[in-house]
Amino acid sequence: MSSGCFFNLGARLARYTGNETYAKQAAEAWDWLTAVGFIDKETWAVYDGAHVDVNCTDINKTQFSYVAAILTEGVAYMYNYVCSVFTILSPLFKPPPPDPEHPILTVNVDQCLDPLEIPPRLPHQQHP
Repeated sequence: MSSGCFFNLGARLARYTGNETYAKQAAEAWDWLTAVGFIDKETWAVYDGAHVDVNCTDINKTQFSYVAAILTEGVAYMYNYVCSVFTILSPLFKPPPPDPEHPILTVNVDQCLDPLEIPPRLPHQQHP
């Protein structure tokens, strides 16, 4: 969960500050989560935990919605960041290819909205 929060925070900071360093940190966290196996690249299942003393090799296959939710939110922020800086999913972040069976973790860069047409809003701002 803590690595998922780190990914989410990096993605949010990248989105709201435009700072590429945060995006790189988020991308590295995502890569680590998939490399270790907390995110199953075949099924996109998200697992919750492992033991540090065995280098996170004993993945706990328990699944909780809050873990998937924190990652999904981070993916949404990275999608928005990438679209807003026109880098079109450069080496920073490579989401899974479109998958109709698991659409929630799919990003289609062709559907990016022009960020100049939709100004970013802070949570306390009203929609126009």
